[in-house]
Amino acid sequence: MIRSRIVPAAIAVMLVILVSSGVALSAAPGGNPLDQVLAKLDQIIAVLAPPAAVPPGPVTLTTTMVSATPDKLVNCLATNLGTAVVPVEIKMVGLDGALLLDPYPVDLAPGTTDGMVSIGVAGFRRCEFTFLASATSIRASLFVTADFGGDTSISAEAR
Repeated sequence: MIRSRIVPAAIAVMLVILVSSGVALSAAPGGNPLDQVLAKLDQIIAVLAPPAAVPPGPVTLTTTMVSATPDKLVNCLATNLGTAVVPVEIKMVGLDGALLLDPYPVDLAPGTTDGMVSIGVAGFRRCEFTFLASATSIRASLFVTADFGGDTSISAEAR
């Protein structure tokens, strides 16, 4: 609403400036003197127009480090809260930054959850989730359980 008022006001101001500064509107033979005004207005509108939308860059959400013993399951899970399929790459990373498992790429359909699980690996680890969408489109976390379907002993949300 405000922008729709600003552009005509800016055009009017520029016309006043052009006329008051003595800009001659001489036309080429057979031309229209308003062509110069229209060309100048096109330049003004181009300057005042909002910039083109920039596509989002990759988003990486990361959990905090957690420690687990070899008998625990460590899960890195992502849920798509959006309305479109989002390709997500899930990684489990050790304390030294090295990958503990191969990256897991998944095309996450709207409303679905998928992820990776490790067992038999002791020590600290975190989960990384990289995707090309709004950060609010994906909800991701790491959790540790005693076994499949067991109670969660540690949970960490990715941010």
